Amino acid sequence: MKTFVHEQVVRFEEGDPGGIAFFANAYLYAHRAYEAFIRDLGFPEFFTGKDVLVPFVHTECDHLSPMRPGDVLTVEVVVEKLGSTSMTLAYTVKVGERVSARVRMVSVFVDGTTFEKIEIPSVYRQALQG
Repeated sequence: MKTFVHEQVVRFEEGDPGGIAFFANAYLYAHRAYEAFIRDLGFPEFFTGKDVLVPFVHTECDHLSPMRPGDVLTVEVVVEKLGSTSMTLAYTVKVGERVSARVRMVSVFVDGTTFEKIEIPSVYRQALQG
């Protein structure tokens, strides 16, 4: 399956009073990588289109070590599973070689008008399979 790597920096305002990134920001870092991944696949309309929507239906995160403001993060995005109507993306967030978080997000493809599940359109499926 397809893999993508995205680099970003933990911003000062993303830290909490303890000097580490607020825990929920692991999802922010994963989502930034997700957006870059989709754009890299050549689908900028993925986030603005009205015909096909791809909402998250399940997310989970394991926090393994702290991320601090100024840390350079490497977020690896892996297409873990493609179902008939859903996809699971796994994210590994690292500071250097140290794994800081593992995030998993499941999205379902739905009709933009009815919000009913639809088969993953072939153009997306082919790109996601790499």
